[in-house]
Amino acid sequence: MAHLRRADEIVPIWALDVQAMLWRLHAAGSAEASVSAMPSMHNGSALLFALASGGWPTWIRRFLWVYVGVIFAGSIHLGYHYAVDGYFAWGLTLVLWWAASHMAQHWEATPAALRFSRAFAECPASL
Repeated sequence: MAHLRRADEIVPIWALDVQAMLWRLHAAGSAEASVSAMPSMHNGSALLFALASGGWPTWIRRFLWVYVGVIFAGSIHLGYHYAVDGYFAWGLTLVLWWAASHMAQHWEATPAALRFSRAFAECPASL
């Protein structure tokens, strides 16, 4: 944080102002803001975007994986999270991704989903 404050004297780092505002609200007992770090939703959602990009063009997928790294590094460097917050978010995201894929496979095999798929395939394209 001392390094960030010195850097802020040269180039303004808006994250420090946001952190100070959140801390003041939290310390005052305000319901308008809360401080939460574990797990890092920034890191979890960045990973989720990258995982969900499977069928997209390669350049977009690569960009999203770079984004995962930038969010991870930035969240630590700017003092929002410890590395373990990001690791935990990644682990949780991967477990939920795995569970959701199994639930989706189960759903797609149900008679209702199969009937819907057949009906949708028979639907005219003009609708």
